[in-house]
Amino acid sequence: MSVPAFIDLPPADQAKELREYLKSIGAEIDIENKEDLYENVSEIIKSTEILWKNCDIRDIEGVINSILSLLFVIPPTNCTPLIKVLCDQLTKAAEFGKASLSMRLLHNFFHGYDIKTPFLYDTYCAWLKVAGSNGSINLVPTDLKKVNSWMDLWGSTVDQRHTLLRLMYDAQVSCGNSDDAAGTMIQLLGDYTEDNASQAREDAHRCIVRALADSNTYLYDHLLTLKPVKFLEGETIFNLLSIFTSGKLEDYQKFHSENSEYLKNIGLDHDFCLKKMRLLTLIDAVTGKNDVPFSEIQSQLQLGEDELEEFIISAIQSKLITGKIDHLNRRLVVSHTTQRTFGRHQWQLLADRLLEWRNNLNNAHSKLATIDPIQ
Repeated sequence: MSVPAFIDLPPADQAKELREYLKSIGAEIDIENKEDLYENVSEIIKSTEILWKNCDIRDIEGVINSILSLLFVIPPTNCTPLIKVLCDQLTKAAEFGKASLSMRLLHNFFHGYDIKTPFLYDTYCAWLKVAGSNGSINLVPTDLKKVNSWMDLWGSTVDQRHTLLRLMYDAQVSCGNSDDAAGTMIQLLGDYTEDNASQAREDAHRCIVRALADSNTYLYDHLLTLKPVKFLEGETIFNLLSIFTSGKLEDYQKFHSENSEYLKNIGLDHDFCLKKMRLLTLIDAVTGKNDVPFSEIQSQLQLGEDELEEFIISAIQSKLITGKIDHLNRRLVVSHTTQRTFGRHQWQLLADRLLEWRNNLNNAHSKLATIDPIQ
């Protein structure tokens, strides 16, 4: 049976058509309308769960579009409870293999109202949930600047903001968008203060573990500045983060010997961590040097001679260092290294270098000024 969207019918007739259809497919609902449109729509929405189990996609889309047309009749200020129930129903679609349809309906719903409408917060959260389960977060707008402006317009509370950012983070992680997920989590943790940092303990722990497990993430000092992460100081996870931030291979090996079960329990692979720590130790070994003997690198990384060149090539490919291998002299010629940490000392070095460049430019300008122009 194909169900039209009934949009051309008066609201009361449209509601009655919906009731009759839902009743015909087994929903527990009276076919007679309630006098109040709000109550009418509320009962209809609560009965839609049966759609996901038994109906064709075209039928579902027709019913939901009809409900949306009725919601547009009700003043937005009264709609929030109805929207929450409808969004809950739409998130159930993924359980019955209809997430793509739900994504389309939520998209239409989200763009059907003025962006200032407060209940779009619930619509957007439902959209994120479905996108995460369906691997389609790229179909949802997630630019943080834009989303922050929306939350301002919706008058979202601090707790609501945190909930939304967690949903976005989870969706991005489940869809493999690790870079976007990292940015989302940084904002989430950055929203906490010293007074409420303890409330974000779980978020901070998850952030650290996923950053350590990410094959594209090697720099961690920015995490140490976040108050919820600082709150973990003294705990095992904080000690591990500190090693990856500024420690060396031997520090990690000592940690692993004392906490091997802990690493397994939080889902970190020892061999993966070992390789990452060797890369980070290599950065320290070559920073500030023009060339480094293989023997020195081999000693610090605890690698066999037959493994060394391949590892150095891997480091260059990761862009953590820039250089080339001098095979004849068994050396690594270094032109650039990534800074593992960037604190006061690094800022001072940068300031000194910029000052040197400025002085050199001034000297060059002065010399050019003494040259007579060609007649």
